[in-house]
Amino acid sequence: MTTLPMNVGNKITINEPNNNATFPITDTIMFRGTANDEIVRIELWAENRWHFRSSNVTDGKWSVSYRFTQPGQRQINVRGFDTANNQVASEMLSLTIQPSPLRCDPRTKLFEIAGHSAWRLSGSTAFFYKSSMSIDADGAPNAYHPNDTGIDFLGNAGRPGNWWALVTDNGRHDGNPVIQGSDDPFPGYYISTTALVDGKFPEKDPRRYVDATRIPYIVLPNNSLIWNTGVKKGDFAVVYYKKTQQLSFAIFADVGPKNELGEGSVKLAQNLGHDPFVNGRVRRGISEDVFYLVFPGSGNGKPRTIGEIETLTQALFDQWGGRQRLEICFQTI
Repeated sequence: MTTLPMNVGNKITINEPNNNATFPITDTIMFRGTANDEIVRIELWAENRWHFRSSNVTDGKWSVSYRFTQPGQRQINVRGFDTANNQVASEMLSLTIQPSPLRCDPRTKLFEIAGHSAWRLSGSTAFFYKSSMSIDADGAPNAYHPNDTGIDFLGNAGRPGNWWALVTDNGRHDGNPVIQGSDDPFPGYYISTTALVDGKFPEKDPRRYVDATRIPYIVLPNNSLIWNTGVKKGDFAVVYYKKTQQLSFAIFADVGPKNELGEGSVKLAQNLGHDPFVNGRVRRGISEDVFYLVFPGSGNGKPRTIGEIETLTQALFDQWGGRQRLEICFQTI
């Protein structure tokens, strides 16, 4: 590969950001510009030492985004390459990345479950942890079917003599599962339950339970370490997925095994940019890098609409420090 001197023929322009601009460390910076017809690919380097982004040139334009994780001065070298992979142009840009005034300390470790530690910042009642996410379909009226053709596998609802996720005819785990009738959302399917219920509806009405395909909810383990935080069913949470950089507001709606931490509803996974379905069934979880922030005492013990979850959780999240503090805590725990 042949490297030419910088600024050859002014073949690259940087339209955004401005030279000598300053950004908080929590900002994602958009780099945009133009290039002449000879250039097919742009590479961005910092301090001429490390390559951090690339972009194809389309209709003479290029763009990439990046968030720096360390404060300080950054000398950005934008390099243009032709079809033969020769560098034919280069432009320079200087940026200042400011440290964030927000911190993720002092913090206290509250508990550890399944190797995942939960933390609480000084002066806050919220707690947070980082783990994977298994997917919960409970509460969805099409979750389970007698022929095991629901969106989730019937084994996840229990087995004869111990149905822990289905409504039964005697109201106990050893009863026979109740099948939805012609007036229910999915006739012929079982009625799937969640720990959080809407008391306006009777036990054998699918509307009593929180629909995993419609409502973003989290699952917490039935563990005294959890209950000691003061959290109750119906409390609010914020969940963030590092890979997609998407977050979702959620509600605590189901309870899981005591030694498992990291579970959310189908809708929550989708809000995070993750598709949990394989051939129409829930089979794909998230293996790592999911951040959960839970606000004990924030709910009223009842299900909520999506609008209520978003409005009420946004206020709690902003008061805690918002996305800036979340991303800082994600990096430090």
